Amino acid sequence: MYQSSYDNSIVRMGIRDYWKATKNLPYFLGAFRWTGFDYLGESFGWPARTMNFGVIDLAGFPTDNYYLYQSLWTEKPMVHMLPHWTHPSKENVEIPVVIYTNCESAELFLNGKSLGEKPMTDALQIVWKVPYTRGKLKVVAKNKGQEVIRKIYQTAEAPYTVKILLNKQSILANQKAIIHAEILIVDKNGIEVPKANNLLTFELEGAGKLIGLENGDIIDLSPHKVDYRKAFNGKCLGIIQSNGLKGDIKLKIKSKGLIPQTVHITAH
Repeated sequence: MYQSSYDNSIVRMGIRDYWKATKNLPYFLGAFRWTGFDYLGESFGWPARTMNFGVIDLAGFPTDNYYLYQSLWTEKPMVHMLPHWTHPSKENVEIPVVIYTNCESAELFLNGKSLGEKPMTDALQIVWKVPYTRGKLKVVAKNKGQEVIRKIYQTAEAPYTVKILLNKQSILANQKAIIHAEILIVDKNGIEVPKANNLLTFELEGAGKLIGLENGDIIDLSPHKVDYRKAFNGKCLGIIQSNGLKGDIKLKIKSKGLIPQTVHITAH
């Protein structure tokens, strides 16, 4: 039902194959991506709401393919690693760790031990097969042998609380302006819990109203116009709109067994 996070779930050609054709064939102008954003409809079948082929999911969260495209198009140094590093019951199972980067090479570390440095090639990805061990997985991307950028995944413990990320801290009191509140489920150390699916309740007070919830899960048939939603892969999105009044907007996120969190937004 769900598409793979790796560049191996395709209709006709994968992203890397399309890019190679675009790069190497002078008569080939480029590729048409179906689709950039996931959208409601065109499902493979009930209960899926869509086919999750998108570079951006239904909640507006970037998929791993987003970062593959970024590695091909951006000049700003970047590195992305997949998958996450929280895999209960998978001890010693080999997991393909894939790196997307626009740097010349990358070195992978597991719990401080180097697993080797590899160059970026025409494969457009760097892959290690790593026996799963709890702890810290780190990639260091390099140019001319010098570190440019890094990314770290830490094995998560049990869900403990939520983190609320706002795309801005204030809105105009015009009944049109909106704020996106990204909710992350984290453990006691603040590490995202990638498979958490806790049911979240949104409580809003003051000069705003909750106009929609989404988690990106294509088989979650919950309505958007309610104040509750399960997290999917540890995340959920709430959209808050001005109700026309000036003042404070208080957003509180609660979930059974988790410590609640509150943020304040200013409508002006």
